[in-house]
Amino acid sequence: MKKSIRYLLSVILVVSMLSLIGCGGGGKAAKKNPYEGKWIAVVAEALGTQMPIEECFERDVNLEIEHSGKVKFTIDDDKGTGKLVKKDEKTVLKIEGEEMSVTLDGDTLTLDDLLGRE
Repeated sequence: MKKSIRYLLSVILVVSMLSLIGCGGGGKAAKKNPYEGKWIAVVAEALGTQMPIEECFERDVNLEIEHSGKVKFTIDDDKGTGKLVKKDEKTVLKIEGEEMSVTLDGDTLTLDDLLGRE
């Protein structure tokens, strides 16, 4: 039961908007991918209500985006992979068959639109 509640919260978090703050990323000889680096979630929003990420999860929620677009993510103790791709002039994050829009504004990465609802 606890695992399904945790899964539901994870889905709600991903369905909603994640505001993430970028931390670093090493220098590359090739053109730098602006999304590249480690991103740590600080705020979750669901149904118009924002809350600190630590109120939703016991541990960190983060993404690590490589230069190639490969993504590694951690939500509490759960880990997985995904891919950042361009699709119809948008940047899309694909994780486990689901897609969400990705926007970058300064040092804030926002993930939303998991189910195609804007």
